[in-house]
Amino acid sequence: MSQEQVAKAFGYKWTHDKDWGMSGSTAEEFEKWFLPLMGFRDNLEYKSYFNQFRRVLDAGCGNGRETRKIAQLCPETHVTGIDVSDAVQSAIAHTADLPNVTIRQVDIMSADMPESFDSIISLGVLHHTPDTKRSLAKLASMLAPAGEIIVSVYRKKAPMREFADDHIREELQKFTPEEAWREMESLTQLGKALSDLKAKITIPQVSTLGLEAGTHDLQRLIYYNFFKCYWRDSFSWKENVHVNYDWYYPKFAWRHTIEEVRGWLEELNLEEIMLNADQSQICFRARRPM
Repeated sequence: MSQEQVAKAFGYKWTHDKDWGMSGSTAEEFEKWFLPLMGFRDNLEYKSYFNQFRRVLDAGCGNGRETRKIAQLCPETHVTGIDVSDAVQSAIAHTADLPNVTIRQVDIMSADMPESFDSIISLGVLHHTPDTKRSLAKLASMLAPAGEIIVSVYRKKAPMREFADDHIREELQKFTPEEAWREMESLTQLGKALSDLKAKITIPQVSTLGLEAGTHDLQRLIYYNFFKCYWRDSFSWKENVHVNYDWYYPKFAWRHTIEEVRGWLEELNLEEIMLNADQSQICFRARRPM
């Protein structure tokens, strides 16, 4: 299956909003979300972890957010960032001042790297390839003996959310990136309107819909269980649209279960070090045997 649409989707996203996650509230929220998901208490632990490796691969580097962060924190570590899309232009711009960074435009599925890596990180990427498991196997083959890998993938969600996500994504395939962005502006406006209500709703457990009993914020209840309509007051309008576009426009956006992910690790002979999950993502660290 071709990666052409995915490359166009992310190429547009990272050139249209090239600084998302690099500074300000988007960077703060990303760190607040992903550091504990990866098993790190703070940036000091993150730095200590990557300092032990000399060759790191950021697979699916996007605009170079993690590539730059690791290279800055660990100047003795060489960080290679790869991405299938034109996002590499943003990554190159964001890392141009760092001598320990290399950026390449290459598809993970067909990457022919001249070296192996002591560590590989791939956050929110492999589910956007034609086959998440095959992509993980490809990255595992690039690990040096005793090398470690950190990966996050989308987690399967409530049944109505899964249905709506598939429907919206299929409809958006008819659109150009610019048209899809405008459509996501409408969805973002809906998310903002629901958020502005500050409404609470108390419901019983509805197991067939995956709904938990309790009192919920109305916007978050819809967001987690029926369709993604992201809104965060601390983000700009464009930054909020970016999140909804990122979710819905790429052709491939597979969702997985914890059991499925653990099955991959066993099959690929990767030793699980840590696995965390929240409502949106499954994140693991694993090691290739010596």
